[in-house]
Amino acid sequence: MQKVPHKIGKLLGVTIASLAVTVAMSTSASAGSDGPVVVDSSGYKARGVFLSYGDHIRVSDDYADGKSAVVLWNDPTGEERRCWDSNGALNGMTDCNYNLQEGAYVHYEVCLGEYGSRQVHYSTCGESGWGYA
Repeated sequence: MQKVPHKIGKLLGVTIASLAVTVAMSTSASAGSDGPVVVDSSGYKARGVFLSYGDHIRVSDDYADGKSAVVLWNDPTGEERRCWDSNGALNGMTDCNYNLQEGAYVHYEVCLGEYGSRQVHYSTCGESGWGYA
C-alpha cells in the first residue's frame, strides 16, 4: 500500500472537515418548513399557503363570484388572524408578511367571505394546513 503524499492527505482532511461543518450548519440552522397549498371547500374558488422563509401567508381568489378569499390562521398565542385577497379574482396571490417567532407552528385554512364587512363564510373553509416558522 502506498503512502498518500503529505499535501494531498492534508488537503483531503481539510476538505472533509469543511464538508462536515457545512452539513452541520445547514441542518442546525435550517429555518421552518412551508405548509401545503390548501383550497376552499369547493376545491377551486380560493387557495392559500404558508411560506416559512420570511413568514408569508399568500391567498388567491380564483373565482369571480363577488366574494373575497381569506386565509384564517392562528398565531402562537392562539388568536385567529386573517389574510384577505380583496382586490378581485384571477389576478395572482395576495401576500401578507408577518414576523413570527422562530419555531412557531402555523395552522391555517382558506375560506370565502365578504371583505367589506369582514364576514367569513365558515362553511366554505376547506382542509387546513400546518407550517413551521
